[in-house]
Parts: sequence; C-alpha cells; structure tokens
Amino acid sequence: MLGKEWREHHAPTRDNLVKEAAREAADAVAHLAGTVQTARRAGASWTDIGAAVGISRQSAHERWASSDAEQQESQPSESRPQGAEPRTARNG
Repeated sequence: MLGKEWREHHAPTRDNLVKEAAREAADAVAHLAGTVQTARRAGASWTDIGAAVGISRQSAHERWASSDAEQQESQPSESRPQGAEPRTARNG
C-alpha cells in the first residue's frame, strides 16, 4: 500500500510532466534563437545557420531574421564595426 500511497501523493502527474516538457522546449527555442543571433553577429551566414540546424538557408532566414534585425537595430552603432550597417534581408 505504501507504493500506491506514494504514487498518489508524490509521483509527478502527467500534467506536471507535460508542463515541464513544454517549459524545457520553450527554453530550448529561446536558447537557439540567442545562439543564432550570436552566430550572425560573428558573421555566420543564413546558409551556415540553416546547415547547422538541418534546414534551408531560406527557412533559417524566415525563422530568425526578424529577431536578428531587432537585435542589430538595438545595438549601439559604436559597437558595430566601422561602416557596418545592421543586417537586413537585403544585405545579410
């Protein structure tokens, strides 16, 4: 009986497991987006990024370009290389 009682009161519920998995997935998505931004700032192309995650250059651009552009625009101009413009869909 102790086993049943423990399971009823202490074992993780399916809902909790699903919530935890969803939280972990959201954390992984955020981590990947941040890593993509870091890679772009370091000069990685959309082709490089797409290949790293197993998708096309176009898919990588569609997925992360808006967050990359927002990051570039929020970066002070003095921290960019001299003469560099923020990356856009046209020049990135």
